[in-house]
Amino acid sequence: MRILITGLNGTLAPVLAQAALQAGHHVLGWGRHRVPPDKPVFGGAFLDAGAPDAIAHLATGDEAWAGWMAAWAARRGVPFVFTSTAMVFHHEPDGPHAPGDERSARDDYGRSKIRCEDAVLAAHPGASVVRLGWQIDPARAGNNMLVQLDDWQRREGCVAASRAWKP
Repeated sequence: MRILITGLNGTLAPVLAQAALQAGHHVLGWGRHRVPPDKPVFGGAFLDAGAPDAIAHLATGDEAWAGWMAAWAARRGVPFVFTSTAMVFHHEPDGPHAPGDERSARDDYGRSKIRCEDAVLAAHPGASVVRLGWQIDPARAGNNMLVQLDDWQRREGCVAASRAWKP
């Protein structure tokens, strides 16, 4: 199986790619320097050439990119997984949250992920939207989440976490 995975410079995507390779699958990566996400014509040609059997969209990006990739997958009957965030919910009330709960984000990041979820599901009703919390890998240099946490720590003086979080 050929699996396209976006976000290979992040935290979770490299782990998924390694698991896919170990299971005998072929992994296609999306390089923004080669295929800009804001150019659907080039992206569609890239997807046509790579002919993935499944797409796991783990990269951060806008709803336009998520939507047109999901539409491409829907037209071809290709499974599509989009990773969103628990941050689509405002922290009051604190979780746990159920899939059908009203998304109540007040920050730009959470609202952006809501727009992406909506775009994905409108384009590909069979897509899976997976909401995650922070993914931290202290062993990987350049870890996106650790950079965000470090910035948050400097700005706020502490890092808040959900009382419902479980490792």
